[in-house]
Parts: sequence; structure tokens; C-alpha cells
Amino acid sequence: MTPTRPGNVKEVFLSFLRIGALGFGGPIAMLGYMETHFIQRSNWISLPQFQRMIAVAKLFPGPITTLVSIRMGLERAGILGGMAAGAGLILPAFFMILILAKTVTTLDAYPVFSPLWVGLSLAAIAISLQATVKLTKPLFSTSPFKKSTLILIIALNLILTFYFAKYEALFILSCGALALLHHQKFRANRTREVASLAFLFLLFWTCFRASLFTFGSGIAIVPVLRTFFIDEHHWVTAPEFLRGLTLGQITPGPLVIVSTYLGFTTAGVCGAIVTTIGTFLPTFIFGLWVMPKFESTLLQSPQLKSFFDG
Repeated sequence: MTPTRPGNVKEVFLSFLRIGALGFGGPIAMLGYMETHFIQRSNWISLPQFQRMIAVAKLFPGPITTLVSIRMGLERAGILGGMAAGAGLILPAFFMILILAKTVTTLDAYPVFSPLWVGLSLAAIAISLQATVKLTKPLFSTSPFKKSTLILIIALNLILTFYFAKYEALFILSCGALALLHHQKFRANRTREVASLAFLFLLFWTCFRASLFTFGSGIAIVPVLRTFFIDEHHWVTAPEFLRGLTLGQITPGPLVIVSTYLGFTTAGVCGAIVTTIGTFLPTFIFGLWVMPKFESTLLQSPQLKSFFDG
């Protein structure tokens, strides 16, 4: 695919490596960082293009930040650019999680460190809230709805998504349909440094299908991974899973990097590698090939454009 503005693969990789290394606060905060860096500062794409990428990405399985990153890299420097963007975003968190996973096993002997996780998590939540406000502001100037109607729609989606998170994609589609009507007036701790190929494949397949059938932000995959790793296979305990989630939240990059910690806890470094590949492989497939085809085929009509704006 030809990029809309010329760029090289190295530029894309280094740009997303920076976002991946410094982007704390979860998916909403990450999208806020991307908007600041790639739209306001670098002017890679327009704000409407960025918002439409987010809307389309929400309809595909996998972590939304990685999908959007791959899509932006693809737009900037073709297939290699998309791969470089995804790799740049993921690699810093991958290595940080490996280091932290090794470190926390040592800190377990010192209860004094327990409050540390609480404080770090609270700070990450605050960053996410700030980024949410920043990402929402442009909607009030570009939305086809009146400000009062837009506030009502946002509040309603907030409540529905909070209580019925697994139906998030349905709520997004409903908002798109609403905008279209308006336009027409109408996601047993056993540490082993060497694991069998069969077990490693099972780890890979577990994370692959968790990612393949989970829509929305990275947090959506958490209950799915919990079901597989705790309830179904008993690979980790609930406290271990919660620790992995905390580490995923306090490190930069995609939240679904929690799968790297789970893989490390279950099967050492080999497990961390295969769970990471299993988690992100569907995202690369959708981001590099399916999403662009979807957009080029279906987003040409004004009606569908209005649908995805909504």
C-alpha cells in the first residue's frame, strides 16, 4: 500500500519505539500520546483520519493501540512500516516485563514493597483519565450531534460499557448506526525455563485465540486470559495474575503485554516469547491486511463515512 506521506521504515520504527518506551497509562493514554506526536507535532495524518482509524480498529479483535499503530505505520511507509510500527510499540514493554517478572520474585520476600504497586497503579489511572479528556475534546467540534446529545451518548456508552464490557463492539456499531441515521435524517504457576514444544504451542494457541476473539482496548482481553490461565488450565494463581496485570499497567506500551508476564511465569523466557507472539500475531494480520482492505472497500460512500464518524 502506498503511504499518503513519504516516510522510511527507520523513522517509523524509532517513532513508535519512543511511544512504546514512554507511553504509560493504558490504551486511552497511548492514543493520546499518538495524537500529540503524530498529528499535532509531526502532522503524519489528519485528526479525522486518526479518529476513523480508531473507530475501525474497535471493530476488529486485538489491542486497539497496536492496531492503530500498525495502521499508521502502513500508511506512512507501507507493509514494512506497519511491521516496524507494531514492533517498535511492543518491544520496550516486552523487555521491561521480562526484567520486572524476574525482579518481583525477589521482592516477594519483602512486604515493605507491597504498597508500591498500589501507588503506581493510581498514578497510571490518573494519566488515563487525563488522556481520555484530551482525546474527547475534538469530538465536540467535529461531531454531527449537538453538544448536549453528544454528552448523553458518551455517558450512556460509559455506563453500558462498564456493566456490559463484552458487548462493547455492539455499542460502537450502534453509535455508528445512530450517526448514519442522523446523517440521513435518520480480550498453576509453574516456572520452567525449558518447556516442551507441545506445551509452548498450547500457550501460543491460548493467547492467539484470546486475542483473535477479543474486541476493543487491551483491558478487554484480561477476563479472557484469566479464564484460560486460572480457571481452565490452572497455570497461574489469582494473585499472580493480578500482579501481571499491575505490571502491564505500570509499564509503557500495550496493556496486553500482561500475556508476556503470564508466559514467563508459566514457562520462563520461552513461554514469554510464544505468548507475546500469540497475542499480537492476529493484530498484525488485521492491521496490515484486513483493516486497509476494509477501509478502501467500504469507506468510500458518504453514508459509511458518516457511520464511522459516529
